Amino acid sequence: MAKILDSNHSLTLSFNPLWKSLARYLASKCEKCGKERLLSVFDFYSSSQRFFCESCLLASTALMPLIRLIFFSLGVDNTTIKQLTKDSLIRKCMLSVVKGITNFGIRYPQPTGAPITIV
Repeated sequence: MAKILDSNHSLTLSFNPLWKSLARYLASKCEKCGKERLLSVFDFYSSSQRFFCESCLLASTALMPLIRLIFFSLGVDNTTIKQLTKDSLIRKCMLSVVKGITNFGIRYPQPTGAPITIV
């Protein structure tokens, strides 16, 4: 497990297995529609797509409070969140970070699944 000197992050590390399994689920492709679940969640949040498979709709509905909480803790308002989740570069960067959590767990600093400049 990564060693984090700042004690503010110690609780995050204790939930590392939970975060890794959630990230693995979000980075994987849906069995029904073939789309990465995180991208479906972003589509649902930004309302840029009208039709979802049942599996993606369930995942999106369940994760909406977590998405709101994460962005709210960063001080981002709802309108900006919708704009960000529509932007393809932002979506790919966030997916890369989630893949990094899948592969490495929560670390400080957080490695990504691929270098951001390549995404």
